[in-house]
Amino acid sequence: DFWFANQFAAGIEKAGLKPSYLFGTAHVSDARTLGLMEGIVEELSTSDVLLVELDEDLLRAAEVMEAYSLPEGETLDDRLTEDERTRLADAAAQHGMPWFSARRMRPSILSVMMSIPPCAKLTLLRGEEVLDNRIIAAAREANLSVTALETMDEQLAAMARLDDAVQLAALLEATRQDTDPTGDLHETVIALHSRGVAANGLKGRGSVTA
Repeated sequence: DFWFANQFAAGIEKAGLKPSYLFGTAHVSDARTLGLMEGIVEELSTSDVLLVELDEDLLRAAEVMEAYSLPEGETLDDRLTEDERTRLADAAAQHGMPWFSARRMRPSILSVMMSIPPCAKLTLLRGEEVLDNRIIAAAREANLSVTALETMDEQLAAMARLDDAVQLAALLEATRQDTDPTGDLHETVIALHSRGVAANGLKGRGSVTA
């Protein structure tokens, strides 16, 4: 057994077994990440299956929306002071979310939505595919089997276990900062991916995992 690393993958090979590759990807559509695709497609060409976190084709929209939302009749207004509501509504508006929609979201989901800077949302609105989806499309074009590591039920159950009070406290703390750090964090992730740093992962047995 030995460790292996390059710009696109890192991990373990074992004598007598086909290697596997684990790619660390971010849900971004910035064109600077597309340079990774050439190396990833090359690894796909020698693989049999692509393992992904979740098969989005199997998402059940109604259940997802229910999991994302507070219980019927509840809003974040019920959990906030007037000052907190104003600050959080202003922050949500900067991310393109009107308060009448944001206030119905569970704090954990609102936190995820507000972690994406407005510039990144624009690329998604233009229909540009994130890196993960480009890898899935390339795998299917190469006739690889695409299999999810988690089911939608498992993901929804994990979301249900998140503590709304803790998530809301973290959101409010973020609104107290003088500047929104999401743009800087997003740019850092893209810079790492464009250099292949964040794309390194584990090489194990017989598959590609993104």
